[in-house]
Amino acid sequence: NGGVFDRATADWLRRETGCSRIMVARSAIGNPWIFRDLQSDAPLPPPTLAEWCQVMEAQVRQMMLFYGDKGGLITARKLIHGYMKGRGFHHALRDQVCHLSTPEEFAAFLTTVRQAHPDRMPE
Repeated sequence: NGGVFDRATADWLRRETGCSRIMVARSAIGNPWIFRDLQSDAPLPPPTLAEWCQVMEAQVRQMMLFYGDKGGLITARKLIHGYMKGRGFHHALRDQVCHLSTPEEFAAFLTTVRQAHPDRMPE
């Protein structure tokens, strides 16, 4: 029940408990690729920066449509932090997330992310 953050943990949980189903919870926050990875028979490459930005932007924009621009961005801050967690983004860039409250600020943030790491995800 939860605690699954990668394929190895899911495989271990199934093997050790004999369970037929696993639950993915916190690890999906900012990492929708976990579902793809768990269904694959072989390790998959991590998302590219372009894919990462595109998926995050689509999810945040849906939140803005549902909650309104400001409410959606305030609600999405935790999600955006989840997307950035453990991916090597500089602290100053992660700190900007706490202040996002308009679509223009979010667009500028994405531009900064893309410019900071134009060819790859940070390490």
